[in-house]
Amino acid sequence: MGILFWLAIVLSVIAILVSIECIVNLFQEKEEILSIMIGVVSITILVLACVFIHTSIMKHYFPPEKVIQTKISEIQDLRKRLNEKQDELGKLILEYQQGVNDLKKAVKRYSRRHQINTFELAQKDNEISYNLALIQKKVAYIQKLQQLVARMQQGMQELQYLENQAIDDLKIVKALKSEDTDKLISDINTVITKYLPEAGTLPINIDEKNLPSPEQIWEEIIKGK
Repeated sequence: MGILFWLAIVLSVIAILVSIECIVNLFQEKEEILSIMIGVVSITILVLACVFIHTSIMKHYFPPEKVIQTKISEIQDLRKRLNEKQDELGKLILEYQQGVNDLKKAVKRYSRRHQINTFELAQKDNEISYNLALIQKKVAYIQKLQQLVARMQQGMQELQYLENQAIDDLKIVKALKSEDTDKLISDINTVITKYLPEAGTLPINIDEKNLPSPEQIWEEIIKGK
């Protein structure tokens, strides 16, 4: 710590003592106006000194180079977690898609065997109705999971961009001892906060308005789609 840091410490102590004395004078109704003026000046000096002390401590114990390296590690960890979650959801999508295909084949075989060739007849048959409802549910999950995968892909791209930028800025900090990294750190924190929930437990909220109706699913099965 430099001499300015210790000077700020001394000024802080003096400002505190003067402020206390001004408060005592006010309670004793001595030189009220002068005490208020001196108190305001003392508090102002105290605030400025504290800001300088805080900034000095942050620069000493958390230099820009160390902060950027920490943020790069956080980015890399989040990208890894998002990638693992994306792979997990991708496998789940394939599993649901296979389930949809199997159910469609089962409905087609059943309808042929029982000569059910219209939706009016199909919706009266419990087995077909249940299978159409299952297909509808699985399609809903597939759509939602695809949206989540797309969002994770976007998140990983944003994180990759920020990681590259952080690595470049780290080189500049090392070479020029630059300390102008606040915007970069703020951008990184914003993106990490934005995508961190995606790496954890994800809620599956189904929008039933966008789902294919049982009749649409039936028509796709009959037409062999």
